[in-house]
Amino acid sequence: MARYALAKHAIKLDYKVAVSLYRASLSIDPGDASIQFAYGMALVSLSGLEDNEDLYKEAVDSFELARDLDKDSRSYQWLETEFFTPTQHSMWDPLRRYGYQTKSLGDVVMAAIESKSKLRNDGNNELRARIICNQALMAQWIRQDYGQANQLYIEALLLSPADSMIVACYHKFFSQGLAVHLPKSELERARMLQQRLVFTRETREEREARLKRLEQERIIRVKMQGLTRDRGIREGAMDRLKEAMEREKMYNLEDHVLRAKIAVITRQREGIVGSVGKSAAEIAEERKKKREEARAAKRKQMVSKRKKDKKKKDKNKDIKKKVVGKITFSDTT
Repeated sequence: MARYALAKHAIKLDYKVAVSLYRASLSIDPGDASIQFAYGMALVSLSGLEDNEDLYKEAVDSFELARDLDKDSRSYQWLETEFFTPTQHSMWDPLRRYGYQTKSLGDVVMAAIESKSKLRNDGNNELRARIICNQALMAQWIRQDYGQANQLYIEALLLSPADSMIVACYHKFFSQGLAVHLPKSELERARMLQQRLVFTRETREEREARLKRLEQERIIRVKMQGLTRDRGIREGAMDRLKEAMEREKMYNLEDHVLRAKIAVITRQREGIVGSVGKSAAEIAEERKKKREEARAAKRKQMVSKRKKDKKKKDKNKDIKKKVVGKITFSDTT
């Protein structure tokens, strides 16, 4: 029922029959938002044809109910795609007959060419104007794109300026002050251009800030690299210096050890060489003699040290000072 009503409405442009069919369909399913939208469009068109204000008020109520049922789900898209949009094509002929037989593909092509020539040359502007008026009603009441609706109304009036339905629909549209709106496509394009301008400016500022930040980071990084390189050079020099000092210390220690070892070896060698060809008693006698000489040398060294200490003590006794009050007297005076 609903599809037959849509065919009468969009294809045959028979609004009175379409309204009666829509009412029968809505009596079966009153909660169908898409049919409520189509019913409202048909009522607006029929109110313009019959100059009936009650039909227009009923159409307004139908659109309000349809929006409440639709809840921005765009349930009308299927009927727009299947019934209303195809009628905009230049090859569309609302008065053509359906079901005629063709013998070949050439007949279909010739029929299409003939239909196109009729649309362009036989004065079917009234039909084309009503098709465009349907599109204008859809833009006004369903999509609420008043700028596009205004353009479509003007296009329909240019094709058929004496059509009472189109004139009545545009009069209602104009009297509500909706003719001053711009199409949503132009508004979206202007908004896009504005956003692109703003985003371009913000992007430029962000790019300049980012380049400045990167330059500052590069300067800090270069400075840190220089400091790290200098510190590495200094640490390397200190390490080499420490290594040289430790090597020298090690060499000195090794020299002392080697000298001591050489002295021991020399003494052992002298002892071994000196003891060659001697008896054990002679060797023991020589060792005893050396020990006595060592003791004598040590006693001599101790006596010499005592003498020095005694001379130093006697010298200090001669230079004694007597302190009486704040006056100092010496023994020599």
